[in-house]
Amino acid sequence: MNHHFEFDDELQQSYTSLQNAKDLRSDADKTNSKLAIYDHSNPEIANMEMEALNIINDSGAPTLVFRRTDDIGQTDETYNETPNPIYHQPDIIKGMFKPESVSIVKVKWGIDTDVKFKIHYSRAFLLGLYGSRLIRVGDVIAVPHNTLIQTQSTHFLEGKINRLDKFRVTHANDTGNYNYRWLYWTVDVEPLSGDISVRPK
Repeated sequence: MNHHFEFDDELQQSYTSLQNAKDLRSDADKTNSKLAIYDHSNPEIANMEMEALNIINDSGAPTLVFRRTDDIGQTDETYNETPNPIYHQPDIIKGMFKPESVSIVKVKWGIDTDVKFKIHYSRAFLLGLYGSRLIRVGDVIAVPHNTLIQTQSTHFLEGKINRLDKFRVTHANDTGNYNYRWLYWTVDVEPLSGDISVRPK
């Protein structure tokens, strides 16, 4: 259904009210006001970035970040995975996360663990360490999860009793905005496969 409305021309605004506004400031002063929120030279932003790092240092735990090497073009055409991924030596970086309980379920194709959570890092700290690369999908993070699991599968986490400590990054994004500046880099992680070929030593 098409709607058609006719308006009286006298009701339509044919000019902007800014033309009648009195303002003695220069154009530069108008667009770069002392009260402008968007100002990356504002020292308060640096203070907030430092405060975000302090929160993580006080509330977080040390994690091992294994950055995956750039192996674009070497993925398997069927499963879209790299047969033998290579990781850089890990860096110890503090991150803040909420440990989730582990639910182990035996499924048709083996053992499935349903545990996913988020890890929060200081975005400013990661920028200084890795540049714009930050932490991205495919990287592996070892966290002090301290969860002991026991399975009868010799193909999952080497079987027997082991710690569930290595997780693959599945998503990453900015969080915690202050005056148009992101303070945290948050990654979603899930348990790394028990396949030893895709696990960093």
